[in-house]
Amino acid sequence: MSTFSAKPADVVHEWFVIDAT
Repeated sequence: MSTFSAKPADVVHEWFVIDAT
């Protein structure tokens, strides 16, 4: 997960979206 190094907030948002699906 290279996104983790990009922006934690963005990663959390994506995680929430994945969890929501």
